[in-house]
Amino acid sequence: MMGTNNYEGDDTTTLKKGSDEHANLGRDRTEQPDVKVIVGGKVFLHYRQILCVASPFFDATLNSRMKEGEESTIYLEDKDPEEWELVSSFFDICSDQKLTEENVERLIPWFHFLGVSTMMNKCDSMFLTMLPDNRLAIKHLLDMCHTSHMYDLQKSTDKSFERLCLFLDTQKMRPGIMDRHIVTSVLSFIKNDDTKYTSELW
Repeated sequence: MMGTNNYEGDDTTTLKKGSDEHANLGRDRTEQPDVKVIVGGKVFLHYRQILCVASPFFDATLNSRMKEGEESTIYLEDKDPEEWELVSSFFDICSDQKLTEENVERLIPWFHFLGVSTMMNKCDSMFLTMLPDNRLAIKHLLDMCHTSHMYDLQKSTDKSFERLCLFLDTQKMRPGIMDRHIVTSVLSFIKNDDTKYTSELW
């Protein structure tokens, strides 16, 4: 990626900032955290109310009669603990965490998984600013097309395909194995064959 670009949208640091419900969460931290989130074997302590306000996934899971709800414990064993520290920092009203070019691609799968539509919209807007405009970066553009489509970033998907079609239409592609792989990858991706997209491109 290029240099850091802090996305300054309507709210980059917290979720639902400005709502009465979310504002009240930061006023009293005298109570002990009441939820365990176990990520890749590492235990993190959090406040149930903050997690439930931030994420529909946590809201549904912690208020269910499943094991996780009864024990107030969420198991994310296949996730990265370091990434969770980054993700969860966006849930805290006192956090000054920013969405940047350096962290957005790590955050997109998490916010999609947790159903955090507010942050997914912000990721979509940031992705739009990151689309390469240099035809030499066509592989990177393909990857961004793939990510945008996979995680339902509608604005980025539309724009990245528009730019990709422009590149393929205007550049004089030399015959060769790499060019054929790129074209095959594009066609496979358009047909939603994600497995072939990956194998053909790399």
